Amino acid sequence: MNQYQTLTQSELITRCLKNDRKAQRALYESLGPSMKTVCLRYLIDKEMVEDALNKGFLKVFTKLALYQGS
Repeated sequence: MNQYQTLTQSELITRCLKNDRKAQRALYESLGPSMKTVCLRYLIDKEMVEDALNKGFLKVFTKLALYQGS
């Protein structure tokens, strides 16, 4: 287990805001399965699901500074 797996979501976000790539990866790995499930509900094609998931995370990481914890 690496140090990033033991961090809280809030700690991961703080590190992501500092452009910590490992924290971004850890956040992706923790939230990815849930987000993928949502994408699968709306999209049938596997490529479209992956595309939506990647675009979603791109938006998350570019707008993360606006997150207020709620």
